[in-house]
Amino acid sequence: MHDTRSGKKQFKTFASSSVGKFQTTDRERAHESRETYLQDLMIETQRRAAQRRNEMARMRRGNLAKGFAALDAELPEVTPRRNQVRVLNDATEYVRVLKEQVGEDMEEDQDM
Repeated sequence: MHDTRSGKKQFKTFASSSVGKFQTTDRERAHESRETYLQDLMIETQRRAAQRRNEMARMRRGNLAKGFAALDAELPEVTPRRNQVRVLNDATEYVRVLKEQVGEDMEEDQDM
């Protein structure tokens, strides 16, 4: 089509409803990219939190194992393959015996 008044070609424009369905606006793209960014940020934050929790759990288990190993090493009776419950029971009994011995020694000191 030609506009006879200005001598320039004019193009037909389609109604926005037919073309708009397939095109996204800048605002929609910005919203989608922001949503994607926020989702990625949330996932990354959760991943870091899980890593910290796992690291803390590993440290707790390691410290607990070291504590039981130290306690087991201090017990006078060495038995092979003592589990943690057995170590605690043996340690409790050992401490009870030591308290009794200390109590007897204190009674003897008071008698003198």
